[in-house]
Amino acid sequence: MMENLIELDGHRNKETRKSVDIRRKMQELQIDQELVQHRREELERLLLSTPAATWREAAMTAQYLLQLFAATPAGQEPRCKDLIDQSFDDLTRLCNDEKAGS
Repeated sequence: MMENLIELDGHRNKETRKSVDIRRKMQELQIDQELVQHRREELERLLLSTPAATWREAAMTAQYLLQLFAATPAGQEPRCKDLIDQSFDDLTRLCNDEKAGS
């Protein structure tokens, strides 16, 4: 039965192939978005499960929140983008300084 499969894409005209390709890509995108949402929920459950035990853990939570804010229209304003970038740099530097001092 498997050897008698017909490759339908080769029998479609250009417009139909494009339509099928768009539909497939939209389905793939929806699946990807659902996976991202699931992973985000898992991360948030982990972040909420217990208080941060170190400054590094607190910084990772802050970085996650900054990333969420950066994706909003307000986070895209040039002044906010600069503050977010500076905050990421500060958190990284301070965590590295703490790590080096231990």
